[in-house]
Formats: sequence, structure tokens, C-alpha cells
Amino acid sequence: MRSVMRKRKLPLYVSLLIIFGSTLLVSGSATTGWLYYKHWERQRHFNERFLLTTLYPHSRGAIELPTPVLAHLMGLSATDNLYAINPRALEKRLISSELIASAHVDRAHPSGLYIDYTPREPVAALPELPGYGIDREGNTLPLTFSNGQLPDLYLAEITTESLRHALTLLDPSLPITRIDTAQMGAESSGQRQIVMIVGAPPNQHILRLPPRNSKLALANYKKLLPLEGNHVIDLRIPQLAYISLQKSC
Repeated sequence: MRSVMRKRKLPLYVSLLIIFGSTLLVSGSATTGWLYYKHWERQRHFNERFLLTTLYPHSRGAIELPTPVLAHLMGLSATDNLYAINPRALEKRLISSELIASAHVDRAHPSGLYIDYTPREPVAALPELPGYGIDREGNTLPLTFSNGQLPDLYLAEITTESLRHALTLLDPSLPITRIDTAQMGAESSGQRQIVMIVGAPPNQHILRLPPRNSKLALANYKKLLPLEGNHVIDLRIPQLAYISLQKSC
């Protein structure tokens, strides 16, 4: 004999109460958790335990900027709270500086900041802009923190084209002290030249390079080395080098 079990149906108002209660329980828990987190976050922002006291900088280049300079670039002070500042905003401030190419900032609990940055490194000085130099990408930057002696780069005018052309001549294998492109666009073809000074007396070479194919002319000069003494070397005519000995340069 089969027994038939009848399902008991809940009244509609009971079902609605169950649904409403479940929703209220879940959302209420989430809201309570969120409110607690915001309260804890506000408390942390005003906790003296998290006042910024230490910076941990790391340079990915040859130039290491002083820690106070990095703090100034980021607009930091001793009254800043570690959790009240935005690391991404600090990165943008660093990158907006002429001195820094890229940067990454992280919190170092409880009161420090890790600063990983790549400095811009000058490859030549710009005498027309005293105290400024230029990097390989053509960006001008102050020379305050640069190390070592840089070649001087003289330009008829500082344009993208003139900078690009001059930068291609910076050969790290040569002791270049000066590159002068002031006569690169002279009206007379006999006066058009790029002047480069390599070395210092008693072995100083003044090179006269053609505005076009100047890199090829520079490669031909390197084939003449070693060449002792002070010389003026005219390389403007292809496959020909006119060398004159100078008593003093």
C-alpha cells in the first residue's frame, strides 16, 4: 500500500519573511564589516605609530639622489602618516621630475617607504644652458648630482634634430671633450662641418666631420688610431683624411 506524502506549503508571508531576513542578515554582516574596516582605517590614519620616519631608496642607475631630495620631490614631511599617503601619487610626483625616468613606491610597515627609481643620467653638458645637461633620450636635466666629466655639446639651436644628430656621435670608446654643431647648417658648403675634440694635449685631436655621414667619418677616424700628438683632422671628403700637426691646441 502506497502512502502519499503531501508537501506542506508555507504561507506566502512566511516565505517573504524568510527571504527578507536572510537578505538582511547577509547585507547587515557585510555592512558591519565595511563600517568596521573604515573605522579601523581612520584610526590608523591618525595613529602616531604610523608616522613616516624612514625612507629606503634604491637607485637603478649610477646616480644616487640624496634621500632629502627624494622626500622633497614627493612632497613628504615628518608629519605624514604612512597610510594616509598614496604610493601611486608619490610615483607620479617623482616621474614628473627632470631627474627621474621611472619609479615605484611601496609602504614599509610600520613607518617607512621603499623607493625604487631609475635616475636620468646625463651624457653631455649644455654650455648654452649653464648647469644643465642632456641624456641619451634627449631630455634636459640639471647636473647637480651627476658624476664625472662630461663632454660639452654646443648647438646652433636646441632642436630635436640637432640633439638627435649630436647624440649619435657620442662614442663611449673615445675620450670626447666637445661636440660643436653650430656650423652644421652653414650656407657655404665649405664651412659646413661638425667639430669634435677628442682627448687633451699632448694628444688632442680636432676632428672636422661632414654633417652627412658623420658617423662613417668618425669610424674612419678610429682606423687611424693610435695617433700621437696634437692634430687637426679633416674628414669631410669621403675616403680621405687631411691631417695637420698642431704645436698647441
